[in-house]
Amino acid sequence: MKPSIDIIKNKCTGCYGCFNACVERAIKMVLNNEGFVEPVVNRSVCKECGRCQEHCPMIKVRYPEQRLEMPKVFAAWSNDDEIRVQSSSGGVFMEIASFILKKGGVVFGAGFDYSSFTVKHILVDNFEKLKTLRGSKYVQSHVNDTYRKVIHIAEKSKPVLFSGTPCQVAALNTFLAKVTADVKSKIFTCEVICHGIASEIVFKSYLQYIFNNFKHSKIVEISFRDKSISWEKFGMKITFSNGEEYFRPYWKDPFMIGYLRNIYLRQVCYECPFAKIPRVSDITLGDFWGVPEELNDPRGVSVVIVNTIKGERLLDRISNIEKVPISIEQVSPYNPRIVSGYLRINPDRNKFYELLRSQGFQAAARKYLKPTSKYQKVMLKAKFMISKILNKFVKIK
Repeated sequence: MKPSIDIIKNKCTGCYGCFNACVERAIKMVLNNEGFVEPVVNRSVCKECGRCQEHCPMIKVRYPEQRLEMPKVFAAWSNDDEIRVQSSSGGVFMEIASFILKKGGVVFGAGFDYSSFTVKHILVDNFEKLKTLRGSKYVQSHVNDTYRKVIHIAEKSKPVLFSGTPCQVAALNTFLAKVTADVKSKIFTCEVICHGIASEIVFKSYLQYIFNNFKHSKIVEISFRDKSISWEKFGMKITFSNGEEYFRPYWKDPFMIGYLRNIYLRQVCYECPFAKIPRVSDITLGDFWGVPEELNDPRGVSVVIVNTIKGERLLDRISNIEKVPISIEQVSPYNPRIVSGYLRINPDRNKFYELLRSQGFQAAARKYLKPTSKYQKVMLKAKFMISKILNKFVKIK
């Protein structure tokens, strides 16, 4: 048998499934020339055992057990105003994570490493550290050996919450398929509604551009979803050690403009096999874009999709979350990544990378990451409204 990356490399998600599976430690995860991690095999060490194939979710998608016949969907938010305001949307993840910690468990999620400006999956076992997992991160998290750690801790009868992108949860599912029912019962999975993963190289180039142009001191905090205006009009906020701040709303910040225009997403994100129903996690969380007026709140509203009996029981035990039942049809027109893995590849993608490599981020941003004009905004809104109307006539399976 051959390692999975020989078969699936062009569709690699960078999930670290093969890395965690390799008992020979023959696989390393390295950044490719577009800024995404991918596995590289040391052929002198590899035994061609095939374990990496067994744990590649792109070869075979594994779904959680005890799936509900029809997922339950809610508009939801934390009843704690502080948690709600400081979270990307309604603060539901923080409430779920806090519940797991109160039960003596641990939480694994994506946190910023400011020494390297990378996002990494970390273990959290106290409430103070839980804050590092709060908020959206639009670059890919380095999972490292997290899947092995999740299993190891659950084997000690501790509850574990794993939060990640759908492809990361799908990778963890390949490991859960091989553990006992008792261990599996201790592990809860939570995925974000993922638009796609942005290039790490592009993000670091952007940070260097901000630093050079504004001549600030050391960056100490990055928020992709600052809600100073409101949760629907969020912006990129970068805080420096001298107290100064950079803030741009998402429609004016060059990194967010490129991200939302799909210029530098990972190749597989344009046809993601996990961004649809059935979902791969116990619970799916995201922003409730297009929330009905009667539920809208400037502090933020989450959409919660409960996919399994285990996820339903967990959510029912958390009293500090307000839930309002809604339908998939209500939320999917504004949140297409719930039901569709397809994204249009930006035609300027290759040209953007060429200019980035030859002249740097500033030149690439000036040409390809300009704020949307008023005319373009009108046209985009018209296209969106047409899409919304058409979605009403499409039965979601």
